[in-house]
Amino acid sequence: MTDNPSPKLEQIAVHTITNGIQIITISNIIYLKSDHKKTIISLKNSEEVFASKSIGAFEILLKNNEFLRVHKSYIVNLEHLISIDKNLNGHYCLLYSNKIIPISVRKFRIVKERLEY
Repeated sequence: MTDNPSPKLEQIAVHTITNGIQIITISNIIYLKSDHKKTIISLKNSEEVFASKSIGAFEILLKNNEFLRVHKSYIVNLEHLISIDKNLNGHYCLLYSNKIIPISVRKFRIVKERLEY
């Protein structure tokens, strides 16, 4: 018996900090940012959704999609990655709408492997 990988998600239901539930299309997510035990989800339309789950829970939920944890506080959607650049402070991701997300030294090797760089 072979293990089939879980299919990619098209949408997720997000429990917001206001106790509502918002349905989010995965392709609209640019990145996720940790905010203590909550997560801020940044969308293409410049909207931010404040979710009550931790970033670690989203990392598990989105593992079969094109998302990558690049920093202890950030997960990026690789579909919106424009480039990886370096400055005096280290490496960073340039995403859709010129969003700049840091890549930690510890995660840079994983990023390179995932991008086959």
